[in-house]
Amino acid sequence: MKKFSESEITSCQNFLAKTKILIVDDELGGRLALKSSLSSFSASHLEIKLANNLAQARIEIKRSNPSLVFSSHILEDGFGSSLIKESTNSIFILAVQENSRAVLSHAIENNVDHFIFKPYERVSLQNILYQAILRHLNPSPSMKQFELGKANLRTGLTEEALRIFLESRKLNQSAAETYAFIGLCLEELGKPDHEIEETFSQGLLRSPHHFKCLNGLYRTLLRRDKISEAYLSLKKIVLQYPENSEHLIEAISLALKSRNYQD
Repeated sequence: MKKFSESEITSCQNFLAKTKILIVDDELGGRLALKSSLSSFSASHLEIKLANNLAQARIEIKRSNPSLVFSSHILEDGFGSSLIKESTNSIFILAVQENSRAVLSHAIENNVDHFIFKPYERVSLQNILYQAILRHLNPSPSMKQFELGKANLRTGLTEEALRIFLESRKLNQSAAETYAFIGLCLEELGKPDHEIEETFSQGLLRSPHHFKCLNGLYRTLLRRDKISEAYLSLKKIVLQYPENSEHLIEAISLALKSRNYQD
């Protein structure tokens, strides 16, 4: 657990005291428990809104434009991570039931940066919340640039996003995440598949199990009709994230097509 200085704690408390907050959870007890904890961290009781599903959450996001959104991963009408596209200027924290690689990979694929595990524990909640707030208040120049690229990609400014991610790569050539976003931009722009394949492969050289790069490489190989290589990429995804049943079904189909009967 990170130890915060008095000035950092004060900054976080001041931020919470004037911030609109949205809690999305289909369990009433979970919503109320989190609201109580946030109030104890100096959040204004009146500025905390509650929603029990995605539909209510979307209405509240449009109405009040919250600066901090907590959402459960699984809701009655979909995945909480889908709200991140509508919370572009918010700190978004996803609450998950367990430390599952499939859950985390799905969230990471949807560009979720902050996670907390349920049931909420006060100390870990405060730690994750304060880290997220401080990152939001005092982003490094490289982080600021990277977040701008992600925002541009979300809003359809793909060429500008690509330019930013290419600049980010110059600053940090070891970050697989940068290669993943460059690959996503190249896909959106319809660039040649061999260029996209090389980009995701470079990311995997830096982090062999990076989900976005593995998934991007798999999609690209499949488009290029490289069935055997696509199968090997998908096999890595299934081995690393075995809870994802959709990928498992695809892997069985590709194993048959590529004649990997022994798998």
